[in-house]
Amino acid sequence: MTISLQLMTVEDYPDVVRWLARPHVRRWWQLDYDLAAVAAKYGPRLRGEEPTRMLVIDDDGTSVGLTQWYRWDDYAEDRDNYGIGAGELGMDYAIGLLSACERGVGTQVVAQVLDAMREVHPCGTPVTVPPQATNAASCRVLEKNAFVQVATRQGRQRREHAPEGPVAVYRRPL
Repeated sequence: MTISLQLMTVEDYPDVVRWLARPHVRRWWQLDYDLAAVAAKYGPRLRGEEPTRMLVIDDDGTSVGLTQWYRWDDYAEDRDNYGIGAGELGMDYAIGLLSACERGVGTQVVAQVLDAMREVHPCGTPVTVPPQATNAASCRVLEKNAFVQVATRQGRQRREHAPEGPVAVYRRPL
């Protein structure tokens, strides 16, 4: 298994639509996105009009999911909802192909995103990721990458796409 991250392009949009529709992804990313909605959401990011960096996860030549990373300061409302401090970084990830799940792909992806963040931000910058507390797989991936759970927040606090319920706030320095 060779995992790599590629910059997302408009050619990836059909895959993104399919990944977001898969039940194992939809459970955590509750988005009803067709091609136009994906283009509207991710297009500004790809064009550099929004600061989130969008990447596609490649597993031995097959695109299997997406990941993104950002400065929480660019999403102040979300940052404040989670009790995240100024200057912290965040990331999200989704393995869209079920056949790529439970094989260590997520763990490698998080490690590679951390490496990409280090190229732009100084070592020691806090990275905070708030998965749903019931998303055991995501929590396990973070823990394997030396993240520590620092809080649990109640209620629907994760942007417009997440299910209601407690959020586990994980943090580690770059």
